[in-house]
Amino acid sequence: MTKEVNEKQDAPVAYGMRDTMIGSGNRMMYVRLDKGQDGCTVPLYTKPQPRKPLTDKQREEILDEMYNTHGFVGEDVHEMVDYVINAVEDAHGIKENT
Repeated sequence: MTKEVNEKQDAPVAYGMRDTMIGSGNRMMYVRLDKGQDGCTVPLYTKPQPRKPLTDKQREEILDEMYNTHGFVGEDVHEMVDYVINAVEDAHGIKENT
């Protein structure tokens, strides 16, 4: 598959894996062409991929985790979480794909 085809299809051109096990403060990035080779599973692209807003299901999972972990519950908490998520998505330019 050529580079031009990959860019048009927004397909990963390689896969990577960060290794932090080589010593304190040292970092290394392994890159392989095939997914899964040597543990490389993070897709790498030639251009940034568009980000999508969280789905309603993902937002509910966040609320469930807040309740189960911290006991937060109530309509005010739901409104606060929605407000914060929307603010973060706006700040990072994450928009609905239309």
